[in-house]
Amino acid sequence: MVGRVLKKLLTFCLPFVFALALFVAFEPNNYWLLRADDDIWYMSKALNSTRRLQSGECENIILGNSLMANMNERYIEETSGIDFDVLAYGGATLNESIDEFWYAAEYCNLKRVVIGTNFYTMNNEMYQKQRYPDTIELAQQPLEFVGDFNYWQDAAKNLLIKLSALIARVTKTEPVVPPMENPSEAGVNDSIDAFAVYDADGERQDIREYTDLIKSTCADYRMGWDYIDKLTEVADYCEENGIELTIVLFGSNHAMWENVILPMGIDSYINVYKDALKSVATVYDFEFLNDTAYNDNVFLDGMHRTTAEKQRICRVIFAGEADADCMVTTKEEYLESK
Repeated sequence: MVGRVLKKLLTFCLPFVFALALFVAFEPNNYWLLRADDDIWYMSKALNSTRRLQSGECENIILGNSLMANMNERYIEETSGIDFDVLAYGGATLNESIDEFWYAAEYCNLKRVVIGTNFYTMNNEMYQKQRYPDTIELAQQPLEFVGDFNYWQDAAKNLLIKLSALIARVTKTEPVVPPMENPSEAGVNDSIDAFAVYDADGERQDIREYTDLIKSTCADYRMGWDYIDKLTEVADYCEENGIELTIVLFGSNHAMWENVILPMGIDSYINVYKDALKSVATVYDFEFLNDTAYNDNVFLDGMHRTTAEKQRICRVIFAGEADADCMVTTKEEYLESK
């Protein structure tokens, strides 16, 4: 009697176990860290990054928004000889990156930390957006994650993408369901062909339109002064614990300077936070009107770059390649100059 009940119970549970196995295998966040690190969707990096930090295995981490997230981990390792974890993700505010640092410090024995920012994320308007506590809560609650139907939908879509790719390889045709693009991968955004729109004067109209969007976001631009205090706290912690901290200030296309930064007086704020950050950490400063800013061919929009340009930036930051379009200043050099 008991045997028959158990058999029926197992038969009843099998479909659910099978469905859960498929979910674990294909949910695009790689929540359980059972698959390759690069087998996640680009927009799933926030949750995945937090789960990776909980594992305690991260020593060298990269934080920031899409400007940092678009850097390729494998290329960084090839360039530097060091295994970095790119924990940056698209849309991350500077507050969220700082929260992520403290979360990493709690779980990991950190050696090197690289934080990317620029005038856009230093904006006080962005200061209020703090979603990272919700991400932490979800990372700590597997049952909540499994119980969210949205993630099951993502898993189903990812399964279709994988099957479509397999069929396409076998039949040598284009996949019916296109893959989710990862901007950090070579082959994605390698050139400006898919983005560039030129006006009658041969200028990049698409870049100008992008700067108009940024201009509306920065309409009431005020620097988030608390960011300086928070980054100083991060720098102090790093110094006390023997962690090498690097801050990267990303540059923008000349149209961004001409349409947003200069007419809105944001350049004065840029100069203020540059000095403040150089006084506490090593700063890689790309954020000025240099030759690259005037080279429209390396910009996908007013901020984001082509693969070759991102790789050049990687070599400057992680391999020490000299570059006239980047001013590197250590804390010691800055303080000595004052």
